[in-house]
Amino acid sequence: MKYGSKWSQKRQGSIVTIIAAICCFFLISSQAQAQRYLGAISGEVNDSTGARVPGVRVTAVEASTRFTTAVVTGGEGMYTFPALQPGTYTITIAGQSFRTASRTGIVLTAGQTQQVDFSLTPGTANETIEVSTDTSLLDTGSANISTTLSTKEVTDLPNIGRNPFVMATLAAGVINTGSGGYFQGKSSQFTQPFSGVAVQITTDGNGGHNRLTLDGIPDDPAERFSGAGYTGFVPSPEAVEEVKVQTSIFDAQIGHGNGTVTNTVVRTGNNKLHGAAYYAFQNTYLNANTYERVPNQNAATAPTRRNNDQLAQTGFVLDGPVYIPKLYNGRDKTYFMVAYEF
Repeated sequence: MKYGSKWSQKRQGSIVTIIAAICCFFLISSQAQAQRYLGAISGEVNDSTGARVPGVRVTAVEASTRFTTAVVTGGEGMYTFPALQPGTYTITIAGQSFRTASRTGIVLTAGQTQQVDFSLTPGTANETIEVSTDTSLLDTGSANISTTLSTKEVTDLPNIGRNPFVMATLAAGVINTGSGGYFQGKSSQFTQPFSGVAVQITTDGNGGHNRLTLDGIPDDPAERFSGAGYTGFVPSPEAVEEVKVQTSIFDAQIGHGNGTVTNTVVRTGNNKLHGAAYYAFQNTYLNANTYERVPNQNAATAPTRRNNDQLAQTGFVLDGPVYIPKLYNGRDKTYFMVAYEF
């Protein structure tokens, strides 16, 4: 019994150690992801004379989740939120002997850095100045050249195969150069999310390596023999928050990508319960034929049959706040999102 008790304690200690290691692994993984696709908001706070104001509390609130984070301006009157989920934010400045200033409608996309400066005016904290911010057409916080497609655009725009990564061809300078049909081609292979096909696109004449990422994680495994990039996991369009297509000026976080970087960001849920169920059906003989597949084209002796093009996708997406009656209300705190296709 004595030896059995010691052995049991050692076994329990080993189990605790393994569980702790697994938790640390997931924590490190989540932090590594955050460095890749989260955005940032920074700026400086001045008074009416142009002097920078240190020690002022700055708060950022996301509109849909009500997630709130706060910082304090440093000695140079500067502030920064280095890792924020893409979304629409309200930034509020509150300091002693100054009126509270608020800037609303600040849209932050994946990997973007927004510069939001404030000029405070003398007054009391009970007085508030609110300014609505229009979405800027230029990314003034970085040298990136990119196109961002919103949730509505990803969901509603025509998309053969329901593959969010094909949205890359909607960015300026990006064209499909593949004959096998990765982007809007005549083959249905690209609609199969688990087999994958080559990423065959050209950006501004550059046919180099094109990077596909999912929440900042590389999602373009290389083919074993040729080394060409292939699509990995393909999420449902209903489960996507946005698709950002970056075509030039890559920073150090983008590894071996000199063509296009297509970052698909998955939805995280918010305070409202959303759901969608769908059945997508496509059949070869219900589609319009292509010009080179008409019967006996160019006096051919044998029929030129059309390619087999069939698609059947059934699935659902559900997201919202975590709510357990009489036990836990996750509004403004905890959210979930589940997507499934079969």
